[in-house]
Amino acid sequence: MSAKNVSCFLLIGALLTGITTVLHPVIYNPWNGRTAMQQMARCPIWLWDHAWMIVAVILWIGGLIEFERIIGAESRAALVLFITALSLWVLFLTAELSALPYLMHVFAGHPDFSVQTVIQSLFIFNLLLGYITIMLVWLGIFFLGLFMRQKKYGPSWLGCLGMAGGLIGAAGSLYTTLYPEKGGLSVMIFSSAIPYIWTIVLSVYTLIKRQPS
Repeated sequence: MSAKNVSCFLLIGALLTGITTVLHPVIYNPWNGRTAMQQMARCPIWLWDHAWMIVAVILWIGGLIEFERIIGAESRAALVLFITALSLWVLFLTAELSALPYLMHVFAGHPDFSVQTVIQSLFIFNLLLGYITIMLVWLGIFFLGLFMRQKKYGPSWLGCLGMAGGLIGAAGSLYTTLYPEKGGLSVMIFSSAIPYIWTIVLSVYTLIKRQPS
């Protein structure tokens, strides 16, 4: 697949991931299953949003995976991180698309403490897994930026920004996981915006580049 085609998939996936994330209820505390349960109950587009999010992350992370091949890096560190992240992301999104709606339907018809406990526990597991997943993505972007500098793919600042953004994103996600109620949401938004926007810049740069590497 050509670099420009990969860039198109990456750009579409990144934008779609951003849209579905904005439409998703604001659930950022991985230790509070009760609030997550309440947010899901109030979200009328839960199933639609998660179905499209699966498509989005496959395009987005799939595009990042292909970029390591385009750059021609000898190492496969970014590839391993991206594939692991994509597998985990699809796994917990599938659970939120199938198991959680079913359990919520059962609980709505027959409120029961044991069912409520299962729902909240599954939410806590999924949210924590989500933070681990996005940390893997940001670390993969760090290595991708590093390989871009080594192979002189694009301007030097683009590779440096990928490295810095990846580390900032991973550190921010770790902080939010550990201290969600101490400015965790603000830290997550700021730290994740840098590597996320970098993927859009990378795709646009490759699209307008006359002779992709």
